[in-house]
Amino acid sequence: MDQDTRAELFQQAFGQDDFKAPRAITGKRWRVNQAKSKKLTFEELYQIQELQNQDVPYADLPEWILDNGYVEPTKAEKKLQQDLTDKTGLSISERRSVFNAALADTEALASMTTSEILRDSAALDDQIKHFINRYGNEAVKMLKEVDGEAAAYVHSRLALKAAEEKATSSDESIRQELKAAQEAIAAQDSTGLQNVSNDAIQAELARRASIATQDAAAQGE
Repeated sequence: MDQDTRAELFQQAFGQDDFKAPRAITGKRWRVNQAKSKKLTFEELYQIQELQNQDVPYADLPEWILDNGYVEPTKAEKKLQQDLTDKTGLSISERRSVFNAALADTEALASMTTSEILRDSAALDDQIKHFINRYGNEAVKMLKEVDGEAAAYVHSRLALKAAEEKATSSDESIRQELKAAQEAIAAQDSTGLQNVSNDAIQAELARRASIATQDAAAQGE
């Protein structure tokens, strides 16, 4: 069946005056395999035509098209796919599975950020941490592509947690310094004060002075 005959049949089947048979090459990515596509139904051929019109990348074509060889990649596309396979160790279908899994994880996290029960919860913080550990530097970018508001929320949540951790760490550091100052002053150990900040020493001296003042006042009563 030649191209003109096929175009005429398409027009009769779908009633489109300006309908054209599938182009041989679209977007320099892939072409229809004329031999194998002969056994396709009009509906299936129409789907391929629509994919061509949308300039869908070769790797994003439905599996039933790729697996049955109804289209074939151009040399450049074939080389690109082979390079990706060599780099990742994954076939097209495997890369698609990984992408779909990542997309599902991203959509799930985005949904959690809008939940009244989970929002601002420890459970959501754990999920954010797991998501970032799994996807690394791409995590926030992935989320932004799916839901900008969710990405903004996660960014602010991460900033808040970082500030809290810094404050906790700072508080602990201050407590340790004050403890060291207390011990050194109590033991009259000047060497022990060498690694203690002046602020901590002054704070401890002020504390001791306050206690002494209170004791003196109590004795005078």
